[in-house]
Amino acid sequence: MKSFLPELSNRYKYCRDRTQGYLGFVRFAASLERARLTAHQRVLPAAFLLGGMKCASTSLSTYLTMHPGCVGPILKETQYLSSIPGFFGDMANKGPFAKWMWHGWKFTVNGYKRFFPRAAQLQQASENLGRDILVVDTDPFNLYCGTAARRVKELVPNASFIVCLRDPVERAYSDYAMNRLFDGRLKEKRTFEQAVDDELSGNSKFIMHRYLFWSTYEPPLREWMTLFDRYRFLIVDFDDVCHSLPRVVQEMYHFLGLAPFRPRRFPLENRGRYESEISEKTVGRLREFFAPHDERLCELTGRTFGWMKSRA
Repeated sequence: MKSFLPELSNRYKYCRDRTQGYLGFVRFAASLERARLTAHQRVLPAAFLLGGMKCASTSLSTYLTMHPGCVGPILKETQYLSSIPGFFGDMANKGPFAKWMWHGWKFTVNGYKRFFPRAAQLQQASENLGRDILVVDTDPFNLYCGTAARRVKELVPNASFIVCLRDPVERAYSDYAMNRLFDGRLKEKRTFEQAVDDELSGNSKFIMHRYLFWSTYEPPLREWMTLFDRYRFLIVDFDDVCHSLPRVVQEMYHFLGLAPFRPRRFPLENRGRYESEISEKTVGRLREFFAPHDERLCELTGRTFGWMKSRA
């Protein structure tokens, strides 16, 4: 069940391997298109790992799908629920793959269901396991998109959600450092201080390079919590992921109603690589910027996070 579509899983690995280039990518796209043809036989997720971005979402997704009673999408970040014009700027409007992947921004239920297992496969796996199997979507872009929240409300009104939040200053710099490693459109060429200046002055146009936007959690989370009851959310502190990972994993399993299970290993995925440290001046500036957002976040979630305690 871990590879409910082994062919698709293999094709996705091709597209991630640069030595395979476009050939592997075309194979993956063709396999996903075949899945679209059987989308009416597939299921919707019952739970969502919402993010945030650079907040251990890849690691938490790994721990969830390690559980024998949980299966994720064929693509960790489908970006399909958030496929709306303008959300990713003009990045997703370029090239035939983008137009095919997002169907020209025309969201359809079957277009979304193609990323998940067939109902018959799920039923067979559930019988073999002796209990229901949970299907979970793992896309951190969804947290920031109100359209995604409304689509989930319509499709899965009784869904459960896991949200992991990180020190917004550290998250912003981690995001920046990752973009420094990219090539092409995503490549970040500015210094971190220049990126902060541009965003605060309204001159940062490309959304993937708006690091403060992705670190401002309260407004998008409030939109989700307006549509869904508070008890449907498990809010995870990134500090706990770093210092008490086994406990956090068990809390996720319990929250989702999964049977007790202990993974054999606890890998941390996508660790950041930093060229240099943030200057104290920039840290202080960002602390001041995020302070009112942090205050509203505490009011919304009813808790204090690790990065706030360290400043108290």
